[in-house]
Amino acid sequence: MKLGFVSAILDGWTFEEMIDTASEMGYACVRPDRAFYLFVKTPEPDAVAFCERAKQYEIFVVPGDDFCAPGYVRVAYCVETAVIERALPAFRALAQSYGL
Repeated sequence: MKLGFVSAILDGWTFEEMIDTASEMGYACVRPDRAFYLFVKTPEPDAVAFCERAKQYEIFVVPGDDFCAPGYVRVAYCVETAVIERALPAFRALAQSYGL
């Protein structure tokens, strides 16, 4: 797998750790090639509705419909490691709200 600059952006997180952590929470992800975002399959067919529900957990993601990927959301991770780590409990709570 080609990581490009992803490993540098994550500053301590490997790309595989990002995928593994999301998978452990019940999310399915598309593995990007040389990108700073993940496409995550939403647990409901309507990605816009998922985005609205995510806002209740202070998670801001973009519907995949805007990128020809309905049923997915785009999650950018070109932020400091601490931001990612602080967001994990919210992503976990959102997953649990769907029974994942």
